Amino acid sequence: MTAENIILMLKEISDNRNKKYPVTNFGGVFNFKITFFDKIPNDIENKLIELSLPGEIIELLSYTNGLNLFEDEFKGMELGGPVCKIYSGQEILKRYQELNY
Repeated sequence: MTAENIILMLKEISDNRNKKYPVTNFGGVFNFKITFFDKIPNDIENKLIELSLPGEIIELLSYTNGLNLFEDEFKGMELGGPVCKIYSGQEILKRYQELNY
């Protein structure tokens, strides 16, 4: 399965991030959602290619420049943020620069 297929499937089951999923936990009902972002800008993509990142990462970012999975909220109030976060190209570059300077 390609990155494009996975993103398209996630967008379909989440109604392009408009659908929330209720989960019962600790006596309350929490809603989870998925957030997608626009594709990676060309200049950032080129910088990541220069770093020799795996092609799969570049491919994923070309469909969504980062991804938040299972962002939680309780009665409309956001809680601790996403359970799983795929960093944007900008965030990858920032972290790379922090580690190498």
